[in-house]
Amino acid sequence: MVNGTLGIAAVIFFPIALVAALIAIFVTDNKSKKNFFIAYLLKFVVVLILLIPILAAIALPAYQDYIKRSKTAQTMAEVSGIKTEIAEAYLKGEPFTQIDTEPFKSNNIKDIEIQENGTVVITVSEKIDPQMRSFTLTPQFNEHNMQWQCSSNGLPLKYLPQECRQ
Repeated sequence: MVNGTLGIAAVIFFPIALVAALIAIFVTDNKSKKNFFIAYLLKFVVVLILLIPILAAIALPAYQDYIKRSKTAQTMAEVSGIKTEIAEAYLKGEPFTQIDTEPFKSNNIKDIEIQENGTVVITVSEKIDPQMRSFTLTPQFNEHNMQWQCSSNGLPLKYLPQECRQ
């Protein structure tokens, strides 16, 4: 997508900038104030037209990474209810594998698997990662509380929430 944007910018914006620069050069030959204002305005337009594709080339990949990170963080929020379900099952002594994961699935989550020890494996959808990799939430049971450890199964660390980047 970024390469296509830069290609369109090169085909459309650069010839326009070249024409505007040539006009600005020829207009500055006359010493009137009106022509100097037009020349400076055209030079300003040339600079803007040349900077827009460069800024787009920098901003678009950063924005796409931001979107993926926010969708992953949203995924963590969506599965927070599973943590509560596992805690309740632990207190009741029920098996974790009987917990229904369907209510927690969303556009960002392709699959949720709860293992016998309470570990939750969340496979993200193609929207977040084209290879549909996953991350894992592992409960640590103590006498008085339960803590969660998060790890990635191939999902790039830059897309994971802060608690999973270890």
